[in-house]
Amino acid sequence: QDVSVPVEQVMRGDKIRVRAGEKIPVDGVVTDGRTTIDESMLTGEPIPIEKQPGSQVSAGTINGQGSFVFEAKKVGSDTVLAQIISMVSNAQNSKPPISHLADKVSAVFVPTVMILSIMTALIWYNVGPQPTLAYMIVAATSVLIIACPCALGLATPISTMIGVGKAAEFGGLIRNGEALQRASELDVVVLDKTGTITQGKPEVTNFRVFSGEENILSLVETLEKGYNHPLAQALTSYAQHHAQSGESPQVSEFESLTGMGVQAHYNGKRLLLGNDKLMNRFGLKTETVSEYAIQW
Repeated sequence: QDVSVPVEQVMRGDKIRVRAGEKIPVDGVVTDGRTTIDESMLTGEPIPIEKQPGSQVSAGTINGQGSFVFEAKKVGSDTVLAQIISMVSNAQNSKPPISHLADKVSAVFVPTVMILSIMTALIWYNVGPQPTLAYMIVAATSVLIIACPCALGLATPISTMIGVGKAAEFGGLIRNGEALQRASELDVVVLDKTGTITQGKPEVTNFRVFSGEENILSLVETLEKGYNHPLAQALTSYAQHHAQSGESPQVSEFESLTGMGVQAHYNGKRLLLGNDKLMNRFGLKTETVSEYAIQW
């Protein structure tokens, strides 16, 4: 029997059921069911990852269309998500090397300013106009205010905190202040392309029909409409803008196959839309199509 409990009460070893579209509450291992999970908030990859019994799942990631059961392995502050949050917090509070230089300068600067302030007070007390005490206090205080090293001590910590926080907002995790400082000295950066320097949103740019229905795009739109998978959204968007106008095809016996695609029946024929695994499952040869896919 399924029982709903607050995430704070989840213990290691508990079996947790995750339904379609739900967020995963803790880290664990899938024990039953198959699904695809959006892990972009951890990895930056826009394409959901297929999960099956034995696969690792992480807190904060989002389940796709399937439902599955997993066993909790890490909870609370032990989860990957909690460790990332902790790392960002520690990085915001860490001091880069330049901060130590500022501390050394401040250690000399503060007593120097105090000495100058005292000297100013003595000069105005001895040679200043009447009332000498008032002018002495104003002059000494002015030196302290003008030469106050507050900016020197606050500039580096504040800039580090803001820089690390902004990077985290855009998916960049900076481990410490030193890494942030050294980043300004970089002249070569090597990055993973997909999902890192790309938009992270798949888009159909072209398609080819080898044989079959003329209204193939209308069929694609009918099959993929309503799915949140990035590839499904890309196909639906392209089909809506390029499909022939008219009524949507009527399909029956629709079925979603996790990690492979979808199938349905149309005009008495089986209609398949998915990857190589799906085609191979039904004995379809994809060698010719794969050659064009590799070129694209």
